[in-house]
Amino acid sequence: MTDLGRLFRGEHPFISSPGKWILVGHGMTGGDMKRIPMEGQIEIIHGGGKILTRGSMNLVSHVDQVSFSSQYEMTPTEIPEVLSFFQANPEVGDLRGQVVAFDDRIISSYRSGDGALVGTEVFLRVSDRRYLVTGSLTRGDRIVNLWKLDMVRPSSGSGSEGIVEAKE
Repeated sequence: MTDLGRLFRGEHPFISSPGKWILVGHGMTGGDMKRIPMEGQIEIIHGGGKILTRGSMNLVSHVDQVSFSSQYEMTPTEIPEVLSFFQANPEVGDLRGQVVAFDDRIISSYRSGDGALVGTEVFLRVSDRRYLVTGSLTRGDRIVNLWKLDMVRPSSGSGSEGIVEAKE
């Protein structure tokens, strides 16, 4: 399929419509599963028959702020509701998986190259400009990270207009 705008029947603008999204919420991480505020952004780019995402996230704690960037790609498969997922990640090995459209949700499932890390993320479409995102990353039988974010596409010409903070 070469018309990426028609992916998932055009029902998920997060995938089918290039643009920037703002993320605000919180996560839990570490041995004590400490709650940490999170904020960031993600950009969707269509090109070369693939969807490229570029994002950055800030984890803000009382002690310091940790920032990280990510970039991954999704490629259409022979099944219209399924994309393959790939992220080159030197820290844990390449991440591979699937992204599936399921009614008002996009569900992403992936694992590290050695299979030690497994992640799942669910994007619930609230409107064409807002998704609620929850996710988890596990290593064996231990939860490494959890997150809950509001993802909002700002109004054109604004970097923060229309942001709604995630409720705990």
